[in-house]
Amino acid sequence: MAITVAYDIYKEVCEGLLDPSYKIDKPVTFFRFREKLAKQMLHYSPKHKRYSGDDKFRCSTQVPVAKRRSPSPRRSLTLNGSSSEDTSTLGTTTSCATRDEIESQSSRLCGDLSMFEKHERSMVQFKSYRSCVICGHSCYWKCMKCPDQPVMHRNLCKGSTDNVSCHVKYHNTLRYGITRAESTKRKWKEPAPETVKAHSKAMKKVCDSIAIANATILPSST
Repeated sequence: MAITVAYDIYKEVCEGLLDPSYKIDKPVTFFRFREKLAKQMLHYSPKHKRYSGDDKFRCSTQVPVAKRRSPSPRRSLTLNGSSSEDTSTLGTTTSCATRDEIESQSSRLCGDLSMFEKHERSMVQFKSYRSCVICGHSCYWKCMKCPDQPVMHRNLCKGSTDNVSCHVKYHNTLRYGITRAESTKRKWKEPAPETVKAHSKAMKKVCDSIAIANATILPSST
C-alpha cells in the first residue's frame, strides 16, 4: 500500500503541477518504480546520510563526530527509471551531464549503445566472400560476437535504399523477425517502411512486457 501511494505521489510530481521543472512526458511504470525502490532499499543505510533524518538514527549518532560522513547527494528517478544524483550537484561535476543537458540533446542521443559497441569492435574482415544475412549480396565482414558469426556489411552496401547498414539492421531489436536472417523464404524482399514501422511498434510492446515480467519475478521462482 505504501508503494502504491508513493507511486501516485510520483505521478503527481511528474505532471509538473507542483514544480514545472519536475515535469516529464513519460514517467516510469509502476513495476519499474517498485523495482528501483527495492534496489534503493537494499543499498540504503542511514550512515550515508542521503535523506533528511538519517543523522538522527542511532547508527549515525553513535559514530564519533570526527568520523561521521558528510551528507551524500540525494538521488532520484530519472526519465528511464535509473537512479541519478540531484541535478544541482551534477551541474558542478565534469564527469556527468545534467538532466536539462540530456533533454536538449534528445535528437542526438539514442540510448545505451554499449552492447552495440562491443559488436562493432568484434567485426572482422575475411578474404573469401559470402552472402550477407541481411541483403544477400557478397560480403567480406562477419560479427565474431554473435552466435554462428553471421556475415553482414559493416558499411553501407551498394543498392541500399534506406541508407542503413546491414550491421545496424541485424543488431536492431525492433527489426528482429522481418530481416532476411529470420526469413525461411527462398526469395526475400526488403519490407516497406510502413511494415517496418508497424513491426517496430509490436516489438516495443514485446520488449516492454519482458521488462515487466522480469520486474515481477519473485526470488523464490528464480
